[in-house]
Amino acid sequence: MCWRVAEAVIRPALRRGGLIACALFALVNPPARAQPVTANALDVSVESDLRVRGLSWSARQAALVAQGTWVPLATRAPDLAIAVEAMALRGSARHGGSAAGLAIAPRHAWHRGGWTITVGATGRAFTGHGPLAWGEASLGVSRMIGQVALDAGADYAPPQRALGGANLYVHAGASAGIPGTALTLFAGAGHSLGTADDSGRAARLRPGGAYLDHHLGAEYVAGRWVLGLRHTGTNMGERAKAVQGGNRLVATLRLSLLP
Repeated sequence: MCWRVAEAVIRPALRRGGLIACALFALVNPPARAQPVTANALDVSVESDLRVRGLSWSARQAALVAQGTWVPLATRAPDLAIAVEAMALRGSARHGGSAAGLAIAPRHAWHRGGWTITVGATGRAFTGHGPLAWGEASLGVSRMIGQVALDAGADYAPPQRALGGANLYVHAGASAGIPGTALTLFAGAGHSLGTADDSGRAARLRPGGAYLDHHLGAEYVAGRWVLGLRHTGTNMGERAKAVQGGNRLVATLRLSLLP
């Protein structure tokens, strides 16, 4: 019911010009990014299926992902950082047969009374054919309550040729470390909606229209290595078989190279 009410309010706003991004909260990524960025970082990981917002971006094949964060020393602002992500897409039809994708995301965080507010933007480029590059803006909040990290927010992509309209992703999540262990549990859910023109490209991020996604998982840390396992799914029903949605168990092995 809450999603239906939100959708009824948000859809007309999208059509009137997209001021949604200024009114919603978003987090660039789950709880780990809610902390102040104080040093450069670099991770390399292998995922059994690269899933983004409940959809496969690697044609349901294993994918290599490299993620880095650069803190410009000249700014002397530890909460200003630029994140870069390069990913293998395995010829994904979702992205025009792309073999690889690149995302660059500058962001800034403010900390007030236990809350962290993050604003940023993400630009994405792909190696496939056709209009593929697109960008979105983010605005979000997060908070630590004891051992539990909470986040909620949205990412908004204004109308673009590569997306066949506008796209809004509203999401929330939580994570918690298990005291006395190297385990962290996490869970989250999101809702994708937006506008569409007659090009059919809106199916790239919203196959069949608006949908819900969810995930639940755990990570085990051993030095610089992290082993993760999560269940991810969508509410697309039988449509999911054709668009790489549906339910999926994903394993991840990540190595931290920096710091």
